[in-house]
Amino acid sequence: MYQKNHDENSNLALKVKCIKDLLSLLQKVFSNKKIAFGISDEDILELANDIIDKSGFMDDIIQFAKNDPAAKGSCEYVYKAYKGIQAMMYYRVARMILKWDALKNIDRVMVNIIIRDLCEEGKVETGIDIHPSARIGEGCVIDHGIGTRIATNPYDGNTVVIGETAVIGKHCTILNDVVIGAADVNTGPSEGRRHPKIGNNVTICAGAKILGKIEVGDGVFIGPGCRIVHDIPANTKVFVVNQLQIMKTKDKTSAILDGLVCDGKNLLLYGENIKNVDIMIVDDQYNERKDMQIIIIERTNYYITFNISKKGVINSKDSFKNNHFKIMSDTEYYFISSNVIERFLKRL
Repeated sequence: MYQKNHDENSNLALKVKCIKDLLSLLQKVFSNKKIAFGISDEDILELANDIIDKSGFMDDIIQFAKNDPAAKGSCEYVYKAYKGIQAMMYYRVARMILKWDALKNIDRVMVNIIIRDLCEEGKVETGIDIHPSARIGEGCVIDHGIGTRIATNPYDGNTVVIGETAVIGKHCTILNDVVIGAADVNTGPSEGRRHPKIGNNVTICAGAKILGKIEVGDGVFIGPGCRIVHDIPANTKVFVVNQLQIMKTKDKTSAILDGLVCDGKNLLLYGENIKNVDIMIVDDQYNERKDMQIIIIERTNYYITFNISKKGVINSKDSFKNNHFKIMSDTEYYFISSNVIERFLKRL
């Protein structure tokens, strides 16, 4: 009973501190505009209470305190010490102002300028830039968030980015240098969603890039450095096994390879526009291995599932040292080193 009363008293004290800080911030935002906008101190107090009760901000604090071992369960410590929470406060305030009925008859350009100024202040104070038009569910944790950006341009600096039309579900965790943005900054529709939709309880590790109008299901774990350009089903783990760096012309129909991974007893080649590429095994002189056969199981534009056969025996465990995969399209070809094949065979 004591612990329950203590927790309730602690939460009440934290709410009081939050409201006090929110009032100070809102009074600063509207200091010279209350008369022109026709709003009162009572209206601002009501907005501050709505931010606490309806925006999801308190859930952000509670989720952070619950998930981060360094916080030791202290909501007050998280609120006062963590830049990620301060950034979420600026985002929640900006988002509530954007939807505030008290400003519905005010020129939207003026309102947008106020919101942009507020977001810029939050960026300077926390090092984290969150676009107010992004929709972020309650309990969002941005850990190690210095340099985090949640904005419209996903290619501006070594930061976390969540695009203007991005949708993020409840209780998601985002680490540094993550991009949740558009697939291309210069093309695509000007209206509607251009950015990913992220489900609930998703973890996105450092350096992950999630691009385009795709959907990531609930409970997905995206490992460090992953590049996601297709839908990911719920309760899936995504991680990088090997990486390729490719320089190409801007031909949207040409093949792009993202990597080759083991998937149980098969191999998966990932990329874009790869449905019609050919795959072969070559030796260290890049001559075709006539005794090896590639067996295609499934082809799509985004991945090819295949296997290896030697003399009709699937997954032959003969040595593959100094051998490579040769991936060929109509206009170019790539080589993937044999360590991928060797790792694949060791798992069998």
